[in-house]
Amino acid sequence: MGRWDPPEGDADREFPVRTRTSPTARRRRARTRGIQRRKGTRRPLALGCYVTIAPTIVPMLMEWITTHHPKVELTVVTGSQAELPQRLLAGALDLAIGYDIALPEGLESVLLYRTPAYVLLPEGHPLAAQEIVPLEALANEPQILLDIPPAAQHTLLLFENAGVTPRITQRTYDFELTRSLVARGFGYAVLIQRPAVDHTYEGRPVMVREITPADPSGGVRMIWPRGVRLSDRAAAMVAFATQHAHDLDPRIRRRALGLP
Repeated sequence: MGRWDPPEGDADREFPVRTRTSPTARRRRARTRGIQRRKGTRRPLALGCYVTIAPTIVPMLMEWITTHHPKVELTVVTGSQAELPQRLLAGALDLAIGYDIALPEGLESVLLYRTPAYVLLPEGHPLAAQEIVPLEALANEPQILLDIPPAAQHTLLLFENAGVTPRITQRTYDFELTRSLVARGFGYAVLIQRPAVDHTYEGRPVMVREITPADPSGGVRMIWPRGVRLSDRAAAMVAFATQHAHDLDPRIRRRALGLP
C-alpha cells in the first residue's frame, strides 16, 4: 500500500486544442459552451463499496456530495472484495471502499477506521454473560459462517491461528440472513461489520461480544489505483472521508447509542 499525497488540483482542468473550424462551427461550439456554463456540466465520480459496508458509509458520502458538490454525478457500485479492486485497476471505478484483507498489488489506500472481528450470539446464550469470549469456548458451538470473501477466509484464519477448529453447521451468503439465523438460535457467527443496532430485520435481539485472541486486522480503507492522479472530485471525497472517519465508524455510532 502506498502513501497518498493530495493532488495539485488540475486533474479536471481543460486545456484548449487548436483546430481549424469554419465560422459556423465555431459559433455553434460557442453556443454549446454557453449552454453548458449556464446549466452546469455534471462531472462523474464512480465509487465502489464492499456490499456489507455500503449501508453504513455510502449514505453519508452521497449526502455530502449532494450538498457540497451538486455538479458531481456520483455513481455507486456495490460488490465483493475480489471484484472491486479489479474494477479499480480496469479503470471502471475512481475509488472503492473495502477491508484491508487480501487486497491485490497496484493499489493506494488510506485507512478510514478499524473494525475488529467479534462474535454474535443469540440473546440468552451462556457465553453472552462474558464481555470477552475466547475462541476456544466456541469450539463445540454451532457456527454460522458468512461464506463470502474476505469474511469466510478471515474467520477461518482467526480460528486457525488460535488452534481451534470451528463446528460449521450453516453457510450463508448474506450478512443480514446470518444475523437473523443467530437471533433464531441456530448458532453463533464471527463478523467484522457492526450495525449501529443490535436487532435483526425481524426485530429479534442479538448480542455482540469481543473475542480473544483479539483480531488485529479489519481495517476499512478507501482505495484507488497506484500511480493514477486523482481528479479534484475524487481527492475531495478521500479528504472528506478521512477527516470524518469518526462519523463513519460504526463502533462510535454504537457508543453514542449506549451499545457495546
